Amino acid sequence: MARSLRFWLEAPEASQLDPGDVPMVLGVVLVRAARSGLCAMLSDPRVLDMILSHHHHLTAREAAEMRLTCEWLERHAPDTQRLALVLQGAVAYGDRLALALCLREAVRSGQVGGPDGAALLALAEATLGIREQDLAEPHRFA
Repeated sequence: MARSLRFWLEAPEASQLDPGDVPMVLGVVLVRAARSGLCAMLSDPRVLDMILSHHHHLTAREAAEMRLTCEWLERHAPDTQRLALVLQGAVAYGDRLALALCLREAVRSGQVGGPDGAALLALAEATLGIREQDLAEPHRFA
């Protein structure tokens, strides 16, 4: 799986993204954010593993293995701006929104806070292409 995804990341216009590769592509976005320094908390592998584990319902070991694969794949991904455009065109909005909501939950629960929380939500809006109103807390009526 990783080899074919690697080739897709290098030339996304050459073929369609396999739906089974969507979790890995979204993981590549998280790794890219960690490596770019956008969110310092993501540079801690335990935080990345926690987000991957929570979002994909993985064990700690499975999440760590997924992160390692995403780290390898990230080296073959296009520049961040192009990756964002490709991602937004190839991955369904619902899949991108689900990851963004997972990130929002990590911020809300205090697992990622302060400026890092704001950076994560900025990542969701910019790179994942999520509309700000879709990340807003749901309103409860009494």
